[in-house]
Amino acid sequence: MDKRITFTQAAQAVNDGSSLMVSGFLDAGHPQNLIRALREKNVRDITLISLDAGNERCEVYYFIQDGHVGHMIVSHIGRCPAASDRVIDGSMTLEFSPQGTLCERIRAGGAGLGGFLTPSGIGTEVEKGKQIIEVAGKPYILETTLRADVAFIRAQKADRYGNLYFRGNTRNFNVAIATAADYVVAEVLEYSDEPLPGESVHIPGLFVDAIAVVEDK
Repeated sequence: MDKRITFTQAAQAVNDGSSLMVSGFLDAGHPQNLIRALREKNVRDITLISLDAGNERCEVYYFIQDGHVGHMIVSHIGRCPAASDRVIDGSMTLEFSPQGTLCERIRAGGAGLGGFLTPSGIGTEVEKGKQIIEVAGKPYILETTLRADVAFIRAQKADRYGNLYFRGNTRNFNVAIATAADYVVAEVLEYSDEPLPGESVHIPGLFVDAIAVVEDK
């Protein structure tokens, strides 16, 4: 089965009001071309779940700046002034989640869990409005899990079955995100009709619905 589609076709999976997970640690492992195609579609009121708000090298930076995002769940926004500007002017709402907690919320969502306990955030703004559960005399925050309608991720290599390989630290959140969305599109730099060696598969094709190949490297 050939899972290849165009970037324009990939963007059609996201509509106004959709929830979207985007991979990457700043521009490392960030699906630039998928987000660029989505900007051209001009969707609005997106719930964006991402490690960060990007920087000037990231398409997600401009996706936020241009007003496509209505709500964002993120671990930090320090490199994207437009994110804080939009929260201040009331055009976007924002939920901060500690980086490890955010990754676990996504991973647990992909595993079908309802929540988990963590000490991260106890005694800070993070615990406000959340249930606190005591275990062995210690307080823990009950964190709910995260899933999305669509996930955009980026890999180095893919085969026709959707198996993915990541190079170095571009792997970051990609693996967790690929398990936690109803429809997963992978932007890939290299494509092969032949199956990837088993030891090179970081995400099995079972989790990948479509592949968009970057032609202009």
